[in-house]
Amino acid sequence: MRHLLLSILIGLISFNTISSQEWILQNPFSVFGELRDILMKPNGEGWATGEKGILLYTEDFGVRWEVQEFSTSNAQSSLHLVPGTSDQVMYSVGPNLSRSIDGGMTWNITGTIVRSPTGLTFATADIHYACTRQNGVFKSIDGGENWEAINHPGDRYRSIYFKDEMNGFLLGEIDDIDRLISTTDGGDTWASVDLGMEVTFPKNLTFYNDMIGYFTSNEGVFKTTDGGNTWALIPDSPDGVKKFFVLDENNLYVTWGLVFQISEDGGTTWNDRDSYFGVNESIFALSKDQVWMVGKNLSILYSEDNTSTWKDQIPGSKINIRDMDFLNEDYGVAMGFDEILITQDGGAVWEEVIPDIENLNAENLTLVDENTILIGSRSGVFVTQDGAKTWNRISESINNTWVSGIVYHNTDNILVSTLNGQLYRTDIAGSSWDELIDTESIDRLESTSPDKITLALDGYKIITSTDAGVSFEEVELDSDGDEFVDLYFYNENNGYAIQRFKDSLFLTKDGGVTWEKKKLPVSTFWGGFSFYSDLEGYLVGGSSGIGRIFKTIDGGENWDEVLFVQTAFSAISTPVPGEDLAWAGGTGGIIVRFSLCNDAPEISGLSVEEVCQNDTITASINFENVDIFQWTLPEGWSITGNDNSAQVQLLAGESGGTLSVTGLNSCGDETEALTFNLGSPKDNPIPEITIDEATLSTSGSGASYQWYQDGVPIASANEQSYTATETGDYYVIITYDNACVSPPSNVINVVISSIVTIGEETITLFPNPAQEYITLSSSL
Repeated sequence: MRHLLLSILIGLISFNTISSQEWILQNPFSVFGELRDILMKPNGEGWATGEKGILLYTEDFGVRWEVQEFSTSNAQSSLHLVPGTSDQVMYSVGPNLSRSIDGGMTWNITGTIVRSPTGLTFATADIHYACTRQNGVFKSIDGGENWEAINHPGDRYRSIYFKDEMNGFLLGEIDDIDRLISTTDGGDTWASVDLGMEVTFPKNLTFYNDMIGYFTSNEGVFKTTDGGNTWALIPDSPDGVKKFFVLDENNLYVTWGLVFQISEDGGTTWNDRDSYFGVNESIFALSKDQVWMVGKNLSILYSEDNTSTWKDQIPGSKINIRDMDFLNEDYGVAMGFDEILITQDGGAVWEEVIPDIENLNAENLTLVDENTILIGSRSGVFVTQDGAKTWNRISESINNTWVSGIVYHNTDNILVSTLNGQLYRTDIAGSSWDELIDTESIDRLESTSPDKITLALDGYKIITSTDAGVSFEEVELDSDGDEFVDLYFYNENNGYAIQRFKDSLFLTKDGGVTWEKKKLPVSTFWGGFSFYSDLEGYLVGGSSGIGRIFKTIDGGENWDEVLFVQTAFSAISTPVPGEDLAWAGGTGGIIVRFSLCNDAPEISGLSVEEVCQNDTITASINFENVDIFQWTLPEGWSITGNDNSAQVQLLAGESGGTLSVTGLNSCGDETEALTFNLGSPKDNPIPEITIDEATLSTSGSGASYQWYQDGVPIASANEQSYTATETGDYYVIITYDNACVSPPSNVINVVISSIVTIGEETITLFPNPAQEYITLSSSL
């Protein structure tokens, strides 16, 4: 098989292979992992790789990404295309070298003596070099089929470059000192290059041509313009760079964690760009208007305007879930820093909502009913009372205060705690703020009734009130002061508290009068508790690359691990008392569900929108007791975003076929398949626009046209041509005679320097400034 559709990605845990009752992944798609590198060919073929041997493939510049069969499940760090091979020989670098000799269609492990390579370079189509962190430098003279060790003067190499078989450079350590070393005899002898200063952690050695080259370090970016004879540190250049990409002698891109930067003058000056992933792993460009960047949680961003704006080519919410809550078996909310996900059908479909709140920085949520949600953030308290359509701040009195907890009793009795140590009582309008206590930092707030209030303070004690906050009693804990991440009471008596990174928790069975420390099976970064009976409940947590869910059936005395994945959990909800029904959420938008399968699954009413080429359409079904939705698509079609959903987004192929769907519950009971004949997609070409002076035109013939400036529809701009009167980015969308609405056309940037109005006529002058000529365009 050449490649698999994204909808059947091999997951890091077998969520979609049911052999017994288990946790089911609901969001955002059936694999998680960090993408580490991306490579594109000018013909539109491209690959992205990362954790767990994920290898994605596109043949249309990323319009569709598919999973490709790969040679290993080990994490991959970089991709390389060998020059001079007609784009046929490629490498993917991980613990071993994986090589393709058929243009990236099949892959095999090669050069097994080259263990954990950190650098790879190609002197010719057949002569390849690799360096490693521990076991040296290697050479192949047969295009990567066989490798042999060559002489090297040090160890812990981080990067290598050979301009030809004889002349090369290495970044590594000699006598525990970081150095750049060079050879002129193919590696038989090496000499240190004088950089004029000490460098630390040098890497990313790359050349644009034989004369211009770069490497990065903790001090900044070094550059040579004489083939490596001399190097100079570029003043004010980025330091600690993760990946470095050279488009041409002027345009450079770097990623380094939370931001990335570009230079358009060969590194002399650098412009910051906003973060899009939290952590940006790698960047690749075919041109300034064709740039890709990969990062966390299977994200591939694409820019057509030199990285000013981006579109995710693998859609689906990838928020890091910080808190979640369910009202019942159907209605639930999951919350990230700046957006929320809402489900009304038990998670079969999650709707993404972005509250109109600048810099929300949400920390916790309280779900009151299907219309009312309270969010505690780092800047106060916000409320919606219309199902997340509109939001209001109710915390002017504590504006810009970090809210650590909210408890809703009724519209006139809402408790709010702050990280500064205040506890307030307010109402839904925030009309008054009664301060109940001013103490140390309040990590967490819990209240099982208006009279009973419990606070976890600054990681070392818990205080409790039984008189609505008039007085508090404190309990010292056997704790070393780490922050409390959750304080949870199932009822008036049974309570639990846990700190951020510990191998124990605290539990009470007398309403908080006394607390007992209990050992946990592991230490990790904990998220929180949720119980569905006095004795039965869950605890979630995890760290980078690890997600864990534990269960107790004896009130927290003992805990057994019930789920281990590679994505950390931070929140859990068990909404139905007495029923083992749970949702857990965490990093990258992961949401998993556990339920007992007492009833057989049912599906009905498969419906599909009108099908047009180059279009994304919606398919949906009705269901009962379904945990897994298995969609089967015609060849050339794909699902974008979440595939385990009762409603999926289909990217249409060139030809028709049959769409089918089957429903399963968590025990593996399966429905009969429903099918839908998609027919042949209607013709729906992407428009092309051109410009003549200031007039934009499209050759596409349609029933109607809509021109856009900077993404906003232009009123009354509904003809086949449009004359721009303002500077901006312009494109057109056509509605064809067959009712298909086209994708947006190419974008043209128009610069209008001056418009002079004489009477009712308009004169346009361009360009400005001018060197040789000026054009005047008039409506006269």
